Order: sequence, then C-alpha cells, then structure tokens
Amino acid sequence: MSTSQHVVSMLGYENLLALVVSNGVPCMETQNMRLRVIDVKNYFKVLYETEFPLTPGSALQWIGFSDEGQLFTFDTDGVMRMLSNGYGNNWIPCLDIKAKYSIEPEKFYPISVSGYEVLGVHLRPGQYFPIYSDKNRIKPYKLTLPLLNLTTNSTQDE
Repeated sequence: MSTSQHVVSMLGYENLLALVVSNGVPCMETQNMRLRVIDVKNYFKVLYETEFPLTPGSALQWIGFSDEGQLFTFDTDGVMRMLSNGYGNNWIPCLDIKAKYSIEPEKFYPISVSGYEVLGVHLRPGQYFPIYSDKNRIKPYKLTLPLLNLTTNSTQDE
C-alpha cells in the first residue's frame, strides 16, 4: 500500500490500521494532518477519514488505541483527545494534564488508555520518553469528558 502523503504515524489494533498523514503546509504554527482508519481484513477498505485536531502551536506527541479500540491522541500542549465514533467521528478533549494535574506537558508521557483512565509516566528532568526503569513510576490519571453545564428548574413558569 502506498500513499502520496507523508506518514506521520501508523498504528494498529486487531484488524484496524490507523494512518496519520500530513495534509499540507502548517497553518498558524500548527501541523495540518488527517487520520485514515483502514480495515485490513476487508480488502483495505477505508472505514473513515477525518481531520486531526491539535492545540494551536502544538505537535503530536503520542497516538494510540485504548484497550477497547478507541483512538486517543496527546499533544505537546498537554491535551488528550479521543475520537468519538458515535458522534460523527469528532475529536473530544478528555484530559488536560496541565490544568487537571498541574504537570507540565513535556514532563508527561502517556503509556496506554483503558476504560476511563490513562496510564502515564511523570518524566524525570532531562527525559523525553519513559525508559524501562520507569515501569514502577507508571500511574493512572482519570479522563474527564466535557459535559454541557445543564441546569434544571424544579419550578416552571407558566
């Protein structure tokens, strides 16, 4: 299989192959990328193709499938997003490591996602990626899905 676009990242889960490709020149200091998910057991059928959002001025640091097969990304600004297949393949921010845990994004590296938490390593000074000796430093961090701030009135005006 060949592609005319520069492949930024490629990963698999069961019969799915996910390709992150460059989609042109950067805009406003942000990479312009697309995601293509392919079913390799079904004659390499493209299941969906969608834009790939990043926080303005950031870059892709990590992408992975959760244990359940959901796609997640983490950018250098500390924002993790999940691809919500049920809502028109939209990306939903589900963790801001800087805001929720006061960890600088360059000091955090996600390892995996399972259920409602991400396993990650709070990196030591001078580290950019986790190393084998960090296996005892892996901790769970809760994902937070944004919800509308809905209020209900117990009494209604007639």
